[in-house]
Amino acid sequence: MPLLLFIVFCIGIIFEENDAQLLSAVKLSQSVPGLITYPDSLDWQTNGVVTPVQNYLDSSYMNAVVMVETIESLHAIATGTLQRGSIARVMDCCATNMTYGCIKSLGGICTYDDYPNVLGKCQTSVCQPFASFDTVDEYYGLNDTALLPLIQKSTLFVGFYPPEQVFLRYKGGIFQETNCSEANTMYALQLVGYDNTEKGDLYWTAKNHWGEWKDWGESGYIRILRGANICGFGSLVYQPVVSAVTTTAKSIPITTSSNTSQLGLTLKILFFVLVLYTAYL
Repeated sequence: MPLLLFIVFCIGIIFEENDAQLLSAVKLSQSVPGLITYPDSLDWQTNGVVTPVQNYLDSSYMNAVVMVETIESLHAIATGTLQRGSIARVMDCCATNMTYGCIKSLGGICTYDDYPNVLGKCQTSVCQPFASFDTVDEYYGLNDTALLPLIQKSTLFVGFYPPEQVFLRYKGGIFQETNCSEANTMYALQLVGYDNTEKGDLYWTAKNHWGEWKDWGESGYIRILRGANICGFGSLVYQPVVSAVTTTAKSIPITTSSNTSQLGLTLKILFFVLVLYTAYL
């Protein structure tokens, strides 16, 4: 009988230890994105969910352009259909409140064809929105490596603070300017992916909205050194979300843990019952 009691007790301890380790692993995988394996590269543009580079040199259009672009891409990822959205409608209706919240209050974005030009006043009845979102995730002061799990879901609105003249002269290559300050003008870009060079240099790929102005960038795109927080890249991030098609680590079911916990508890109870029974005899 003493041997049986010892065996039951040890089994209970083993299941309790396994349960604790499993819970610890699950919590760690949710809180440390680096433990999850991501593709070596990702380009939403080649996946057919990014519209062509726009031509908006006027800085007053900047936020509207990038917000519309991220909603276009989110809709394309969810539905498989890519359509160009109306930036003009956002300018007309949200000029004094240029936020995702304003766009959501309009029911989302209309197509460019339905509302191509700024009318000077908000005309909500001119068109029917084709794409919207449920919520917007906002991030401030992130290390740029924290963008890796976010970009897996959809494109991002990212703020960027490079020296103006350096940014204006960018013609190509990996941007890695270090003489930066958040006192600089913020440029909003659509982050569409990431990759690395043959030499192993990591970079982000982001879309600007200056068309072919002075042959800027790489066909309207810029590559930015990844993992170095270049010019505050990652310090201001917005990501519109459609809840129905978004999967996060929080949705991972934890069923094995509860089962092992219950079994460990059962064995402990059995142990004490046997102790009492032995004492009674």
